[in-house]
Amino acid sequence: MKQQTRSASAVGHERRTIYLPPQRPGFAAWTAAFDYGDGRLGLSFKETVREKNTGFRPPRLELGEAIGAPVSAMELMNAKAEKELRNGVNRRVNCEAANLDKAVEAAQEQLEAIRRLYELGRVEELPPRLKETIILREAFPELTLSELAEEFDPPITKSCLNHRLRKLVELSRT
Repeated sequence: MKQQTRSASAVGHERRTIYLPPQRPGFAAWTAAFDYGDGRLGLSFKETVREKNTGFRPPRLELGEAIGAPVSAMELMNAKAEKELRNGVNRRVNCEAANLDKAVEAAQEQLEAIRRLYELGRVEELPPRLKETIILREAFPELTLSELAEEFDPPITKSCLNHRLRKLVELSRT
């Protein structure tokens, strides 16, 4: 069986450089069109390495722009930027939610420890600073450590408040 050959020729073809990078990339690239033989036309992308240039970083989506698809390239870049933005927002929301969950759990544990100290009758024997901590934690159960530390007169550090609350939890367990 003899294979049929077909040829294709470009009509109105002009050779032009679409993109020329500011640095020599160390390779040459071009496209070629070919006929599959069943009426379909194919494209082939070729690249020839000339010299190694380790400092060259090709721009993103250069190929899409080079074959005449700048609109598609822009849509792709927009979709990627939108996805990155959405992922960043989701990450921040998830982190914030996790931090709030941890703060609520810690506050509940602290309030439970204070309740146990009252049941054991140990609140009156505590030093004044721990009593003040109990009063403020009961008054503001929803506040984070930073916010609660600001309620003291004078305000105390978050670290100091954390130490006092850990001490109350520890005392409630002994």
